[in-house]
Amino acid sequence: MADYLVLTLDVADPDVQTAFWCGALGYEHTGGVGHYRVLTDPTGRSPKMLLQQVVESKSAKNRLHLDLHVADIEAEATRLE
Repeated sequence: MADYLVLTLDVADPDVQTAFWCGALGYEHTGGVGHYRVLTDPTGRSPKMLLQQVVESKSAKNRLHLDLHVADIEAEATRLE
């Protein structure tokens, strides 16, 4: 069994995606080097995220997506947009 889980997302612009995911999830940008950014849940309850910059564009359906469960989906969608 794994010691912990890290979700890794390929992104075109890690700085933009860092700001988005930190704001969306309440995570903190806790480090990174080169083409990588590490995001962590300050409560330690949820998995870490690693954003990895890639040069190739997305060409097919995403193989991973995050389902965010909130009380008011319309308000959350507005906030994230």
